[in-house]
Amino acid sequence: MTWPVSRSTRKILARAALWSALSALVGTILWSFAAATLAVFPAGDPLAGPAEAWFSRLVLGAAFGGFVAVVAVPPYFLIFCLWQALVLRAPTLEATPLRVCISSLALALPCVAAVFLAYAAPSGALGPFWSEAFGSLPSTFVGAWGGIWLPRVLVTYLRPSVEPVAA
Repeated sequence: MTWPVSRSTRKILARAALWSALSALVGTILWSFAAATLAVFPAGDPLAGPAEAWFSRLVLGAAFGGFVAVVAVPPYFLIFCLWQALVLRAPTLEATPLRVCISSLALALPCVAAVFLAYAAPSGALGPFWSEAFGSLPSTFVGAWGGIWLPRVLVTYLRPSVEPVAA
């Protein structure tokens, strides 16, 4: 049984599904390593030096990054579908590697903003955590942007290409 949708729509849906799944996986890995490496240790922290602190931050980063990735897959599936439909109409948006990089940056901003606001927005009796919000920006940015951009570069099926058009 075939779906009553066009071949290009099925291709967009398949690419968006693969792209969102790979972005979640790669983004979680990058987030974990960035959170473990870029974390600022407070002065006097007993775990400020040993390698165990890096590994424990890596594991905690993977847990938090994995949760964010799972929550972000459905909205990013829709975002990637819309982006690919837009690129089909205007292929110059991804005509060069620089434009692919910049478009990946633009597509990563909603995730970065959501994580930043999750730290900064007061919830209940808890106040805004501005220091944690700004502290999370580098690792969130690396994870989100790299998670969106790297699958486009590494997976041939996801690389931007100009579709053949019958003349």
